[in-house]
Amino acid sequence: MFPIFKLPFLTIIGIVKSCSLKEIVMLSMTSNRSLRIMKNLLNHIRFCDNNNIIIDMSIYTSVHQIKVITVHDRCNTHVIDSKWMRTAPSCDKTFNNRKYFLNHYMYGLKTYWQDDDEAIQMLYNHIWKLFGTPVTNLEFNPSEDKLYLNLLESVLNNQDAIPQGSVGLVNLSEKNCARVLMHLQKVQNLSLSSNVLNCDASKFKFQNLMIEDGDNISFQKLIELNCESIGVYQHCNKDNALQNNTLNGYLRRWTAGFFPRLKSFRLETKASLTLPEILRKIHLEQSADQIEIDGEDTVLTAGPLNIHSVADGKIGTVYIMDTWNEHGHQLTIFELSVEN
Repeated sequence: MFPIFKLPFLTIIGIVKSCSLKEIVMLSMTSNRSLRIMKNLLNHIRFCDNNNIIIDMSIYTSVHQIKVITVHDRCNTHVIDSKWMRTAPSCDKTFNNRKYFLNHYMYGLKTYWQDDDEAIQMLYNHIWKLFGTPVTNLEFNPSEDKLYLNLLESVLNNQDAIPQGSVGLVNLSEKNCARVLMHLQKVQNLSLSSNVLNCDASKFKFQNLMIEDGDNISFQKLIELNCESIGVYQHCNKDNALQNNTLNGYLRRWTAGFFPRLKSFRLETKASLTLPEILRKIHLEQSADQIEIDGEDTVLTAGPLNIHSVADGKIGTVYIMDTWNEHGHQLTIFELSVEN
């Protein structure tokens, strides 16, 4: 146990109140007893309630990070695998009977381990026990050799859902892709690469899904998605898979009762879209809705028009806007908004 915890209670309280987040994390890591004492002290001073703590976690194949953030402070704890140990300082520590090397910097700690998979699992469990705060944002970048599913299961055992999450550009087998997506269904707002969808996506139910590199997503893959909200961003090419005719096919399926969970669909593209072509052979009527437009550089160019689902009577409002990105390139936005 760290010597500070042998001081009188009120003295310790005063010290803890003046500690930075980095100091709190470091003190709690000195022993299991130190963790218990520090947790009780934080509860006593209502530290988490008063500081609106946010926990972000980033998982990569050799370097991971857990961020503990408040309005006025932060502690970034890096978990780095053994191949980087030659760059580590000679300061060695012990955590849960595992030796690691420690390096300080202003807003955090760099820790070097023989087994980074085990280390990130231990560190996540430690941060959870210390603060009791759920993960707010997850950056998840697995590989074929390292899926980190046990870590995902631990996180989701401690909280019902993860508010924000993203999956990087990975090349997983169809089997492992499905295993990862099975867990990520509990991410409320999930951003991913279209490469991740190299399995039967119809098996999974997502809430809000954003596909950042949607230039190559196929129509077949699009109709597999079972989501409340879908955003597809095609910012690279004009000749991509989703054009007027494919959007027409998507809307015709919606009017026939497919995609019953869908509340909104948004496509941003460099391609030229025309609403009459998109709504060809679909019954429509004028909409009385007022479209709220965000940003001075966005203008409504077509719509709004209403279409109906014959299966459940839901009304979908469709419209097109033009906007310009930060590079000055013009983008066309197509949106479908569904009233329940």
